[in-house]
Amino acid sequence: MTLAVRVLGANASEYASIRQWRERYIGDNPAKERDYERREIYRNGVSFQFAFYRGDELVGSVRFTPVGHGLTLTEELVDLRRWFPPRCRLMEVGRLLLREDQRGGRLVTDALRDCFGWIRENTAQDGLVALCRPVFVPLYRRVGARVVENDIPAPGDPAKRYSLISMLFKETL
Repeated sequence: MTLAVRVLGANASEYASIRQWRERYIGDNPAKERDYERREIYRNGVSFQFAFYRGDELVGSVRFTPVGHGLTLTEELVDLRRWFPPRCRLMEVGRLLLREDQRGGRLVTDALRDCFGWIRENTAQDGLVALCRPVFVPLYRRVGARVVENDIPAPGDPAKRYSLISMLFKETL
């Protein structure tokens, strides 16, 4: 079946399924962020939410949130000025969800490439960043991103570690 990727509107019916998957797969506040509920309201209001479909069936999603307003986990945990030039416009890739029966193939790689291309072509962003668990580093490498920093502790769980991933559009795609 063919993959389709779409940007969701603010009141899309797909959000109910996406919320259920989020709670089931990663939990409501997986990084134990401070002031999570307030920040989530703002993030949802300024982000692009993409949905992945096989035919007419919703099978996954991902969210892209603008960096620079103090809303993202990346901004909370990493000093991005160390890695990126001033005025570099970035979006954080987050909330990547894929239905369990759809995992293991090329679907998520193809879907992320489509999303990254859409962000590049339809926004004024210079690139993307993501904080991901080490198990997801190979996925981001397959779509053209690179690891910038490893071993970043989660705020509420020092045993949990993240890697900072980066993709600058002038270098890739």
